[in-house]
Amino acid sequence: MEEDYSYRLEYLEVIKQAAEIYENRKRDSNAFDFDDLLLVWLELFEQHPAVREQYNSRFKHLLVDEFQDTNIIQARIIEQFNNSASICVVGDDAQSIYAFRYAHIGNILSFPEKHEQCRIVRMEQNYRSSPEIVELANCSISHNRDQLQKKLFSLNEAGEKPVIAKVYDANQEASFILQSIWELQNNGIALNQIAVLYRSSYLTPEVEFALNRKGINYRTYGGVKFFQKAHIKDLLAYMKVIYNPYDENAWRRITTLQQGLGNATFDKLWSDLKRYDNPLQRALAGIESPSRGKAGWQALTVTLEGLVKIGFEDVPRLIASSMDANYDYILKQNYPDQYEERLRGIERLMIYSERFNSLATFLESLTLEESVFADTSTEGYNQSEQLTLSTIHSAKGKEWDAVFVIAMNQGHFPSQHQDNRNLAEERRLFYVAVTRARRFLCLSTYRENYRNYGAISEGPS
Repeated sequence: MEEDYSYRLEYLEVIKQAAEIYENRKRDSNAFDFDDLLLVWLELFEQHPAVREQYNSRFKHLLVDEFQDTNIIQARIIEQFNNSASICVVGDDAQSIYAFRYAHIGNILSFPEKHEQCRIVRMEQNYRSSPEIVELANCSISHNRDQLQKKLFSLNEAGEKPVIAKVYDANQEASFILQSIWELQNNGIALNQIAVLYRSSYLTPEVEFALNRKGINYRTYGGVKFFQKAHIKDLLAYMKVIYNPYDENAWRRITTLQQGLGNATFDKLWSDLKRYDNPLQRALAGIESPSRGKAGWQALTVTLEGLVKIGFEDVPRLIASSMDANYDYILKQNYPDQYEERLRGIERLMIYSERFNSLATFLESLTLEESVFADTSTEGYNQSEQLTLSTIHSAKGKEWDAVFVIAMNQGHFPSQHQDNRNLAEERRLFYVAVTRARRFLCLSTYRENYRNYGAISEGPS
């Protein structure tokens, strides 16, 4: 953990406690999870040779696909068949992008050394992409030192060179993508053959809003739509309560976030608050605090009082104040493993809100965009009329005629958590992104300064 997840070390004791509770729960339930199945399988083969030989005698050939995605335990299991079966592993070390799931690229890199008679068959012809896109892929991955050497080529018809779009900010990036989509459609590329890819799902709000405003339907892979995420809805609920004190759903959301306050307690509080002309003024004037969640209720009312004092003119400041006074602590408690990524999403919300001169116009824009809060289900839509938004990890194995890779900025892509040692995986992730495109590829980057929370974007990557 010190080597790969140093930024999580502060949670080490909590992780140990959670792991112990989890293991005890499995044992009490007489249950295995997927990792247990692998570990017990390996233990069975290593400690009981007769069982191993019985299985070895049943198989003459062993074929393993996507070998670059195997972890160390899976590789050790495969080696148990080494004495009797011929082993064929298929994989592309340049597409090893799941280290966060403990995939170990060393498995495929060291395979030829572990098997003296190993024969390497290089399949270097790319049947998907144009020669120009393939050349970019080759160039980018060539900077990785530890890899199985190969050079892709394409015999497809020559096409456009990949485009680099340098824009001022994420809003301008979204406008550029929208204009490009219109041009691609005019050139005969269907909407379902266009994809927007990104390193992390917090990078999408500007693009999503632009698509919604133009009525362009889309589906997402690798996460829910930005404004449907729980932490974004939480912060918007603070805004809604001070703007419309009669919004029961918003009140319920921010109240039940507080420690010791559940739905039953909220129902009692609301039965009192709703009897007054202005429930917010009543709450700030002081009502009898619930005995169980007294501290939580007081923290909430202090936060709301601070927001009221700020007024409705500075939306980014309202969001920042909600974080400082109340929600940052809740975010850490509710999402310890996802805190930093969700924090970056909140920063994106602040940046997006800067375009509005009042809380009223900000919230009204969200209300008008019904699709922002709609179900992400694509049922009932013609898939030929759906654009794709996807994380790069979720795009692996897919392909489109046209691909945009957005937010090519330091701190976004590569991720701020990637040091020089892990930069090789970020290059492999980029390699996967660009090789999703058949005919058109655009990489976009912008200048952006974060203010109070999250990573700092340091210019083009």
